[in-house]
Amino acid sequence: MTLRKQSQRLASAVSRALRLRFVGRPEGLQLRSALRVDTRIAPGDQHDRAGPGFWIELRGREDQILYRISLAASIGSYEVFLPERGTILRVPKDETDEEYLAFVPDLEEGRSVAVLASHFERGLATETARLIARFEL
Repeated sequence: MTLRKQSQRLASAVSRALRLRFVGRPEGLQLRSALRVDTRIAPGDQHDRAGPGFWIELRGREDQILYRISLAASIGSYEVFLPERGTILRVPKDETDEEYLAFVPDLEEGRSVAVLASHFERGLATETARLIARFEL
């Protein structure tokens, strides 16, 4: 089964997700939070091979890719979850922080999240995809 078909099947079948919040700082990428939420997620990226930019892969026990999706930076603020009120508050971010938010299926076989990057110019890869960080779930 191709990654595209697998991602579409997972997205339609799973109603629980992990809401992952990453923060990029000069010293490296950090996983700030992984929150279980009841929500349907978008199908993963359309291609079996990720394109330029940053993306995350939910990986299984044998390090196989279960789900892949691109990361997009948030603009000007980050989210703070207030458990006592059950709400999320937006707070202006420090100019040195870059925040990324992604939803992946909350799967029993999911073991880790890999963050990768690739750079393209004029439609051609200028470097091979490289692992930026890996976080165990």
